Amino acid sequence: MRMDILVVCGAAAAATALSYPPIRAIPERDPEIEAKARTRAGWAVRLALLALIYSVSFTALYLEQGIGPYFLMAAPLFAILTVASFIDADYLIIPNGLVIACLAPAAAAFAHNVAEPAGRFLHAWWGPFLGLIPGTAFLLAVYAVGRILLRKEGMMGMGDIKLFMPLGLFAGLALTFMTLFVSCVLGSAYQLALIAAGRRTRRDPIPFAPFITAGFMVSCVYGERIIDMYLRLY
Repeated sequence: MRMDILVVCGAAAAATALSYPPIRAIPERDPEIEAKARTRAGWAVRLALLALIYSVSFTALYLEQGIGPYFLMAAPLFAILTVASFIDADYLIIPNGLVIACLAPAAAAFAHNVAEPAGRFLHAWWGPFLGLIPGTAFLLAVYAVGRILLRKEGMMGMGDIKLFMPLGLFAGLALTFMTLFVSCVLGSAYQLALIAAGRRTRRDPIPFAPFITAGFMVSCVYGERIIDMYLRLY
């Protein structure tokens, strides 16, 4: 038990230390973005927020799943997604490097599932491939509708679409559906709140990576329990 706690704390501390440089590096590469960053919360506040996010998410993951292969594969994804969320929230971009980084734990999860399914909703070695359908296909359809039919840019970014590919491969069909549902609900509520407050219009884009991250964390930690509760109703 004591060793498990040390592992969780160490993982949270390491993730915080490794996440800070890429978030800090983005504004330093462009003077215009750097000037924009000075108007935002101080870097000390960001560092504290990173530590809080990792402490809470890693602890919840440990309490539900324990220390094992699932924790060791999911925790790096949580960290990469959190970095993407901070960058997207500031600059409405998701660097391709972060999407590629997500492929490593996703590939590890796929390899693990070939030998032994990581969850009850992955019934065959090809099960994770079904997870590519909900998020990627749905968001790609939203992107196409916005760009082609409505001729509206910024309705959905390609970074969000690409981000769902490794997440779908990691989570499989059912949990990817849940990730998509939770992220869309949270994102819509956030945008409606900004519109009601007069801070945004319907045509203004919002960063979607933070809501993808929140949806993915909820699905990975509590997804199977939530699905069980839902199935008991019928």
